[in-house]
Amino acid sequence: MKKTLLLILLLMSFFSLVGCRNEEEKIIQQEIEAFVKEYKSTLYSVDDPLNPPSSLEVSKNARHYLAKNEFETLMANRIFELASNTAKALNKQIVLEDVVLEKVTFNDDGGAWDCDITLKVKLYDQQSSEIIEKKGQLSIMRNSNEALMVVRDWEERIKVDGELL
Repeated sequence: MKKTLLLILLLMSFFSLVGCRNEEEKIIQQEIEAFVKEYKSTLYSVDDPLNPPSSLEVSKNARHYLAKNEFETLMANRIFELASNTAKALNKQIVLEDVVLEKVTFNDDGGAWDCDITLKVKLYDQQSSEIIEKKGQLSIMRNSNEALMVVRDWEERIKVDGELL
């Protein structure tokens, strides 16, 4: 009788721990999704294609989302000017429509969440509108203040009417 009761208590404890972990993972995934949408919106927002934000403006807005090394890498690769240059060349506005997290896994070795993402970027003017899908990968960690930060950001490059986005 005691063994049965002990077994039941152990099983209940196990299931409650598993349930809490699943709930925690769901909350973390929602937090990461909101963070990624906010971060990518800074990169893909061009309201005025005739006067797009400079790469300095975009980098200033994106800086606090990024680890120092990743910020320097993206700056060196001129990532912060892609959307502005495309918007100006095509004379179209650009806005981030959606970010879909395809897969989020926790990397125990580095302590980062590795994410496969799909960006849906809308290019539009008064005559037309199109949504471009871009695949990418992010690695996200918590900094010393427990805030999320991007430690690796990679996206496929796509040509839209001859312009690199």
